Amino acid sequence: MGDSPTTVQRLPPELLVEIFKRLSPPYHLPRWPQYTSLDDPRRLSHVCSTWRTISLGIKSLWTSIPIKNEYWAGLSIDRSRPLPVSVIVTLDELHVDEKERRKVPIYDMHDGLQRALSEPHRLRALEAELATYSFGPTGIWLAHKLFVFLEAIEVPLLEYLDINLQVHDLVPGHPSFLGHLPLANLRYVSFRGLYQGDLPSPHILLAPLTTLELGCGAMWESTHDALESLSRLPTLEILSIRRDRDDMFWPGAIPTFGILDEVIKPRSVSLPNLKRLSLYESLELIAYLMRSLAMPTYTALDLHDANDQADEEPGASFSECWDVLAAGLNAHYTCNIQEGRPFRGLFLLPQTNDRNVEHPHRVHIVADYATDEEGTLTARRYLMTDRIERDIGVFPPTPQGRPLSISLCNEENFSVLGLVQALTGLPIFRQARAIIFFQKSWGRTPEPFSATSPSEWLTTTRYLSNIEVAHLGGYIAVHHVEALLDAENNGHASQGLCPTDLIIEDVSFLPEPSQSEDSRLACIPLDKFILALQRYSDADSFGRDARHLTHVELIYCDIEEDQVSLLRRELGDGFVSWDNLTRGSRRSRQLAEWYDITSGTEE
Repeated sequence: MGDSPTTVQRLPPELLVEIFKRLSPPYHLPRWPQYTSLDDPRRLSHVCSTWRTISLGIKSLWTSIPIKNEYWAGLSIDRSRPLPVSVIVTLDELHVDEKERRKVPIYDMHDGLQRALSEPHRLRALEAELATYSFGPTGIWLAHKLFVFLEAIEVPLLEYLDINLQVHDLVPGHPSFLGHLPLANLRYVSFRGLYQGDLPSPHILLAPLTTLELGCGAMWESTHDALESLSRLPTLEILSIRRDRDDMFWPGAIPTFGILDEVIKPRSVSLPNLKRLSLYESLELIAYLMRSLAMPTYTALDLHDANDQADEEPGASFSECWDVLAAGLNAHYTCNIQEGRPFRGLFLLPQTNDRNVEHPHRVHIVADYATDEEGTLTARRYLMTDRIERDIGVFPPTPQGRPLSISLCNEENFSVLGLVQALTGLPIFRQARAIIFFQKSWGRTPEPFSATSPSEWLTTTRYLSNIEVAHLGGYIAVHHVEALLDAENNGHASQGLCPTDLIIEDVSFLPEPSQSEDSRLACIPLDKFILALQRYSDADSFGRDARHLTHVELIYCDIEEDQVSLLRRELGDGFVSWDNLTRGSRRSRQLAEWYDITSGTEE
């Protein structure tokens, strides 16, 4: 084996050239050039004379400029000339290998950085991630030097700019940032930890941006300035204003004091090309932007209320914010409703938060349209099946990449029932045909609807009357079965959520165990379950044209085969589906796994 040549040595030079080109670094994502990096052109050039000749002849291999020292930076600058280049500065111990960090002294990096920025007219991508506390005083010194280098340079080719300051008091006032000339090629900007007072960069927000991502750090002094700046970005396709959870005590990009009291014409700022709006901010700011921005109806909205994590006290109550937000959502989706294009699939996830008394609950709602023509889909096709829990010990995640995602936390004077009802009552959701409805609680905290009566449950779900397929999990399924029986007993059989196709997940039909208080199993007595299904599958109880239950499916439930047989005898073989493969609720699987681990340890 040692004497036989490797396959790659037999490849013709023409093919090697194409392979090497594929290894060229992407200009929009510069990376730290570690010694062990497989796409480092120096490694390719050291294999043999043929490889060296090829690598030296492919200028694009050398466009990611290393800043280890002046020599390597100059080497790549010269060998890539005249192509545009990318530069990355990383002072973050989480993203820089410890051995690599020890090999690259800060002062050598300073010389390398200065050389890398010596031809700013070629700079196409610049990324700086500065967690200077990891590097001590010399790291702070290098951060200051970086912004000194960037003060007056003109970067006409710059397309990608990402500045992330993880310590926000290290940048003193600078007269300018990246010169003063318009940046006609700039498309992507991401700022975190920057303040306009320290790094004045109004000309950057005049560029024809397609992506603007803002973290903590005050970009504008007032909401008026923010809206005026956004109004000058008609090319914008992605707008993200998101403070990380650990950054909520720092000021956000837009000041929020008294924001809802401002008099502003609704939908006065047009973003005609916006494809995605992502907000992880206070509910006041979310409501304000939804009232102020005019976007295409196809814009994907990801709205996460961070009031339960914010350090400052909210200036407006939840009810005030909700009224403004609901009005903004209704105005945004007016055309969809008028044209008969409402959301058809919903995912609903309430959860309990015992760590925050002021905001005890959170509700997530995710919505999606039809994927095909209206007449060709059965209601079950609207279910977001990518969400369905399949792994032990993993809380059900929310679906990703959907047209609309809203996550709101309530206040003590606004119940979780009211929050669910307010969300599902939005006109854009009322024509939904399929829903996945789960709940989440932590540890021994009570589940969100622990004190909910059947009549309250029916009131809460009254806007879901058009749902044809319902996938209910855990305690949600328990509450719904109890509400169905109560509604029948009180003459309200057709009120609220009444699907024709019912999927039950994560429920136990076994006799309640003695440790039930600790096990937190969602239990439904089988006789009660059969009675509810019999009543709601009887067409005579609802009238000839009314919808009634025609099918039930059990997945990941604690149930015995003889119980399934009883269900099928009572309701019919075609009425009940159970594949005998998805067995055991989440809690029972966790307990079984824990038993296997502990019993193995004892042996």
